[in-house]
Order: sequence, then C-alpha cells, then structure tokens
Amino acid sequence: MREFALPGQTYYLEMTEPKPADAAPFMNEDAQLVELVPSDPAVNRRFYLSVGGPWQWTDKADWSDDRWRAYVNGLGEAPEPAVEPQERIITSVLHVAGREAGYFELSVVGDQVEIRYFGLLPWAFGQGLGRPLLSAAIARGWRAGARRLWVHTCDKDHPAALPNYQKCGFSLYKTVDEQ
Repeated sequence: MREFALPGQTYYLEMTEPKPADAAPFMNEDAQLVELVPSDPAVNRRFYLSVGGPWQWTDKADWSDDRWRAYVNGLGEAPEPAVEPQERIITSVLHVAGREAGYFELSVVGDQVEIRYFGLLPWAFGQGLGRPLLSAAIARGWRAGARRLWVHTCDKDHPAALPNYQKCGFSLYKTVDEQ
C-alpha cells in the first residue's frame, strides 16, 4: 500500500558511456564495499527501509519475506512472481570501520542497468561517502555489461541526490510532474 505523498517531480537521468573523469574514489581508508553474492533479501529489505524511510520509500515496505526473496532472485516486483528471472539484482553494501554505512542495488535487464536503490544510512551523511558510493555503483553497472545506465530520483529524496547524479556524469532526459 502506498502512503499519500504530496505531488512533486521525478527526474530521470541516464549515462550511455563511461565517464571515468567523473569517478570519485573513497577517501576514507576504513571504507569497504562488499557485493552480496547472491543478494540477500533480508539485507535488501533492511537497507530499503532504513535508507529509504526518511525519504518516503514505501512501495516495498509491507512486502513479505517470500516477495523479497522472489524480487532479489530476479522474479520481478509484481505481487505474483514471474516463473523465469526477468532481471538480475546486484546488491553491494558499504562498510566504514566495520559498520554498515550504505548500499546500492542494481537491476540488470540485458544491456540496460538501473541504479534502482542507492543511499547512505543517516549516521553516514556528511562524511564524503555519497559520491564515491555512486561512482562504485556506476563502475559496477558498466562491468555488468551496461550500454545504458539510468536512475530516477525525486524532489522528496535527499537534497544532494540529483546534484550527485549529475556530478557523476548522468544527464537529465526527462522530468515528470507527479499529480
């Protein structure tokens, strides 16, 4: 069930070629990025709720364990999972000094890679981790075989989200006014 949200804008951004000059490495020597192989539905759920909670991510908030399991196994987001995988979900978790700090989740469909979820836990804000984490997500997307990386954000997300995507090389291709 979606919660009521005030109308706003959703921004769609894409990248059709790698832009290494826009990459940002982690400057914190205690930062470690770990890819979950395979993705773990409990981890995806926990990060979705804890990273997305302040930004009104509610679409998956009431999903059952089975639905999360089907989702991370690539069987889609529909209430009834697909019979065959529709996508590949790649999940990576950022740790700083052994503490979970953020994550990203990629959806790979053919040569299209969406940065579906991305963000930091509140305690990690303001530490210079957002841009390097996004750079890592972009690099992982290209390694997954992308010919196009895309992402969407909205004016209800963290205020740094849209500028961060643009600084990392994404171009705005569509803006939708939500009613």
